Amino acid sequence: MERYTNEQLFLLTPSQPPGQKALIQLSFNKQDWLTVKSPKIDYSFTWYDTPHVTQVNPPFGPVKNPNPLMITISGTNFICPDPTCKFIKCRFGEPPHLAVYVEGTMTSDGKIQCLAPVYVQPDILRVEVTLNDVDYSHDNKTFGYFDPFVVDAKPRLINIDGSTKVTITGIGFVDSGETKSQFTNPFNPLSSTDGVIKSATFIDKNNLKTSTVAQDKLVYAKTGKSVMWDPFYVEVSVYND
Repeated sequence: MERYTNEQLFLLTPSQPPGQKALIQLSFNKQDWLTVKSPKIDYSFTWYDTPHVTQVNPPFGPVKNPNPLMITISGTNFICPDPTCKFIKCRFGEPPHLAVYVEGTMTSDGKIQCLAPVYVQPDILRVEVTLNDVDYSHDNKTFGYFDPFVVDAKPRLINIDGSTKVTITGIGFVDSGETKSQFTNPFNPLSSTDGVIKSATFIDKNNLKTSTVAQDKLVYAKTGKSVMWDPFYVEVSVYND
């Protein structure tokens, strides 16, 4: 027995194969035993395989989403302990204080669906599931709320041949496979024969890495004049431009 209060007992169960049933009996004097179970069944609980999440689809969505977004969670051992599967839940974020819980539904092909909860800030949250409303998976699959905002770009001085790799720091980045950077001037648009939009590599939710443009190929779109030593801006897109 792990610990107890005046109203509750807490204990760890031994390891057993899935499907094995157990009967719990309690005693405070090692002589008089009390059986703990429902009067409708002849056992206290059943062991089952822990669910494991293998994929979250889609793995990201916008913070400001005008429509509810349904997420499909794939995994293994998605077998409900109760026939009605009424205890399925999806957990987004870190318990106990930074987690959001939503109801889940088992689909006909053994996957779990739930609505992405409303979240007011960009972030990447762990997604875990439970089939009994107690034990959650621990597979570190994630869902990202994107709303990109650039805070900084380093280094500020780049090589004239375009070989410098720039790290863009900000918030609201997700690993969509479509992250891009754009070199621009909002008051005087830029152009380049190599393009001013470059693919960017997702590092983490706060950092992207991108390549630059050679100085002799970066010009002002309206006049064709080289930017020379004029400063310019960098913007990012993380999904669908």
